[in-house]
Amino acid sequence: MAKKKKAKTLQPKRKTTDTKTKGFSLADFSAGLNESVSISINTFYTLYRRNGDIRVAIRKTAKKIGVRGLYLETTTGQVINNNKLVKKVTKLFSIPTFLDWRVEALKHLKVGGELYITPNFDLANTVVNFQILDPRTMTKIIDSKGNITGFRQFSHKGESRTYSTEEIAYYQYETDNDNEAFGLSALEGVVWDALTDLEANKSNYYFFDNDSVPRAVFLLNDGMDYEDEEVVGQIDNLQEQMKGSKNKHKSIASNLIKDVKPLAINNKDMEFINQRKLTTEKVCAVLEIPKSLLGYVDNVNYANGNQLYKTWIETTIKPYEEYFEFIMNDVMAKFVLDFSGMVIQLEGEDTTDIYEDHKDQREDVKAGILTTNEVRAERGLDPLEEEIEEEEDPDEEKTIKGRKKDISIEARARGETCPGCEHDYCPDCGIG
Repeated sequence: MAKKKKAKTLQPKRKTTDTKTKGFSLADFSAGLNESVSISINTFYTLYRRNGDIRVAIRKTAKKIGVRGLYLETTTGQVINNNKLVKKVTKLFSIPTFLDWRVEALKHLKVGGELYITPNFDLANTVVNFQILDPRTMTKIIDSKGNITGFRQFSHKGESRTYSTEEIAYYQYETDNDNEAFGLSALEGVVWDALTDLEANKSNYYFFDNDSVPRAVFLLNDGMDYEDEEVVGQIDNLQEQMKGSKNKHKSIASNLIKDVKPLAINNKDMEFINQRKLTTEKVCAVLEIPKSLLGYVDNVNYANGNQLYKTWIETTIKPYEEYFEFIMNDVMAKFVLDFSGMVIQLEGEDTTDIYEDHKDQREDVKAGILTTNEVRAERGLDPLEEEIEEEEDPDEEKTIKGRKKDISIEARARGETCPGCEHDYCPDCGIG
């Protein structure tokens, strides 16, 4: 009889560092260097913390998901009007608020690539809320066939806890191409750009902190003893007096200096702004948000800005809402037994332009595509008792309430003129 294989903890094939951080190593692109830069899941969370574009983009997106809250329906699509029950369900997804829960969930899905949810119980063994676990602390127990059979969580103290698949609800927004058991971080595509941006920011900071030191080369007098404490002290004092933004444009006189060779900023230093814009655009692309929503309004006006916002709601927010609805209903079905027959729905933002919609309706009524009562029904209004009806007159000229409709094309083809004024076209009569 074949010996049963013991399940073991597997990590992605791309990993070469600590398994708990799901890290992997990318060789440095610089030729001739034997160095490497370690990229791990911690790197992605560091970028979320330090890159304002990444953090704001994720938070703005999360705030728009189900912005009007949630409501309940039956499985047949009928709305359940029970505010007490809605508040109870909302509380389950609130740590401490429903907005905080959404932000936390989307952050881990986009940054960590994975979402782990586990229920918290009270003393009566009733679910009180659904806690989101940090993917950085989690590993998976996978059998020889690649199936997840459990989870293990590690604390910062080195302690661990094992969960069964019945205790954890696990989700991925996108599957890792190298290992289907793991989620893919949205930031992997911009990790180098975001890291470059961090280094550029530091470079920019030290440019001002040092006032572009070396701003100039100070040629000291010949024959000076650089080991003499007095000379060393004067050199240190000279550097302090010329360093920092508070000393910018300051001049100095010293018996140490024989000559000064000014240094100017080069074109490479000026590329910071262009690099900053490029990184922002790439971050917005991978996080599926228009850069105008982050406050970058170059080449944005009311017309295209409004359209960008509507497109973002339709193509990004609504798919996220559908995915969050799936997650929330799946979690409820997994951990709350008395939720059968009900479905959670998120109420998002309505981007319908009511004025444009009403204008289209008026055009449809004028063209005979819709009746007045059909339009009133679309607007949620009661129908009119006596709707305007069309009737035939003896001359086959269509009239509405005794007034002739514009049939100028047909009348002109018959060579008719207005019987009242003999004009080829009469706006009052509507006959050409």
